[in-house]
Amino acid sequence: LVGTLLPEKRLYPSRNEVTTEASITPTLSNDFYMVLGNKIDENAWVVRAYIKPFISFIWIGVILVFSCTGYFFFLINKRRLIIKRKFQPNFNGIDKKVE
Repeated sequence: LVGTLLPEKRLYPSRNEVTTEASITPTLSNDFYMVLGNKIDENAWVVRAYIKPFISFIWIGVILVFSCTGYFFFLINKRRLIIKRKFQPNFNGIDKKVE
């Protein structure tokens, strides 16, 4: 169900640094992480597997917040245009309602 995951250990010889790259499979309900740990012996490695539920809901929430904010600003701008059309400034300094 998860598929093939390929976590890696990378060696950067210029700095003599080893890094670990996790492998991630995202789904709608959860994310599956697999991380390659330390080498135990010649053919054995420590492998960690994590399941993080509802990670995609964070992104859905971000999209929802931005879309609602955009809709709110659209409504505010529309309201300002309607109010601006209803009232025209009078030269006496008092707003007069136009019917």
